[in-house]
Formats: sequence, structure tokens, C-alpha cells
Amino acid sequence: MIDSGKAQAMNNPPMTEHEINEQIWKELSTLESYDGGKRHRFSLGLPIYYSDDDTPDGLTIREYPDGRRELVRRHSEGEEIVRVLSASLR
Repeated sequence: MIDSGKAQAMNNPPMTEHEINEQIWKELSTLESYDGGKRHRFSLGLPIYYSDDDTPDGLTIREYPDGRRELVRRHSEGEEIVRVLSASLR
């Protein structure tokens, strides 16, 4: 019996060079707009929120313009700081 991962790989042909290049440009464009948004929010003195691959489920990283980062839980009552990840860089 073929497992579902192998079966799906057999059903999806390898990407062409053009498709790979298109995917790379799409990802770079996303990163560029993220970076522009980050700079804009920081210029206003506002934090940004994001998750990394190793961010625990239900938590988010809040990063301030001064470099301070906190692991937070967001809920209807507000935000709860779970842990300070790094102190201010300034």
C-alpha cells in the first residue's frame, strides 16, 4: 500500500524551471511588502506581530521598534505577555 504522501507526490509532477522561478519571485515580493510594512509601523512607533516556525501554538511574537521582543497570547480581554524574548537594543 502506498502512503498518502507518496501518492500525492506521484500525482503532482515536478515543477518546471519557470514555475520555480515564479514561486521564488512571489515569495520575494511577499517578503518585500512585509519589510515595507514593518518599517512603516516602526516609523510610527508601533510594534509588529508575527510567528516563527518554532512559535508555540496560540502565541505570537510582538516586536517593538527598539528591538524588544515578547511572546504574547492574544485574547478578547487583551494581550498577555508570556515571556520576554529579548530586551531593548537601544
